Amino acid sequence: MATLTWLGHASFRLDTDGGKRIYIDPFLDGPTFPENEKNIERADAVFITHGHGDHSGSAAAVHQKTGAKVLAMVEVGGWLTKNGVAEDAMVAFNKGGTFELDGVRFTLTNAFHSGSLPDGSYGGEPAGVVIRFDGKSIYFAGDTCVFGELQLIARRYEPDPVVVALGRF
Repeated sequence: MATLTWLGHASFRLDTDGGKRIYIDPFLDGPTFPENEKNIERADAVFITHGHGDHSGSAAAVHQKTGAKVLAMVEVGGWLTKNGVAEDAMVAFNKGGTFELDGVRFTLTNAFHSGSLPDGSYGGEPAGVVIRFDGKSIYFAGDTCVFGELQLIARRYEPDPVVVALGRF
């Protein structure tokens, strides 16, 4: 049975029915990230919604420890490969694009938020992601405000559940 675990702010761990472990915006240094979850031993993928440090800041550390693929918008991906993610493990793509990893499909969606990187450089636009696996569809909104395209995402992908960030920290 698939499980979804909230790890503080916008950080989540998704374990699929097929045994894949996916981290979304892991923020290991976040004040609400559970201490017992900080020693990540296994990950198949890490998805980053945008460049802010409380979303992208731990991606390289998780990748280096686990060898996980890291998925993000092109600009964030470029920055991450310069900051600790191996080029062959980085999957950088754009909104509307879909990448499949061992039967798990990641589709980037729109989001409205800012997206600078931890060093202040341009991080491209923020994104959400629809993750589909084992007949399930889950939408992670990332940091976004309400916008009309949310209706289209609901109709097109029929996600259940929809996951939103739960506050600053």
